[in-house]
Amino acid sequence: MDSNNKDPKDNIIKDLSAVKQRTASELSKIILQIDDNNPQYKFETAMSALKYCVSAEIANIALECALKVEDTQARSEMLMQILSEISYLEDSIK
Repeated sequence: MDSNNKDPKDNIIKDLSAVKQRTASELSKIILQIDDNNPQYKFETAMSALKYCVSAEIANIALECALKVEDTQARSEMLMQILSEISYLEDSIK
């Protein structure tokens, strides 16, 4: 295939990536609207989203939620989950 004839799959992947990024942005806004009185639920929602959307914004939401949890054991487990997910994402990007 010469350089003038790009693979149509490239355009599809590019288009889907754009939709994914827009979806992540919209999801971040929704997660931020979840009641702050339940940071653990908000954290779980952000972590679920992070598994599908590589987004520093969503990772930061998860971090902020974890930091609001008063129970030190639960907070440390949440922080470890964030580190684990970020490490996984970094490895998959390389």
